[in-house]
Amino acid sequence: MSNSNTLKVNLSDDHLKRVSRANPIQAIEELIWNSLDADATKIFLRVESNEIGNQTIVIEDNGSGISEKQASKYLGFIGNSWKATK
Repeated sequence: MSNSNTLKVNLSDDHLKRVSRANPIQAIEELIWNSLDADATKIFLRVESNEIGNQTIVIEDNGSGISEKQASKYLGFIGNSWKATK
């Protein structure tokens, strides 16, 4: 879990509209389900605050994950999913 990289993610308007309607607990729930879908047996949730009160939620797990190449391909732009038309 100490091996991490940063990936810039672009969001489409449809995705922003959808997630803006979700409450924070539902969003965290979805991330935890993603960990379980990747067969994680350990999931760590951490809330980090900076000196001006901004908070970041970090979820780490030991799931199978995806390769950096797959992450760039599938997570480089979120929204306008092909799944929406199926």
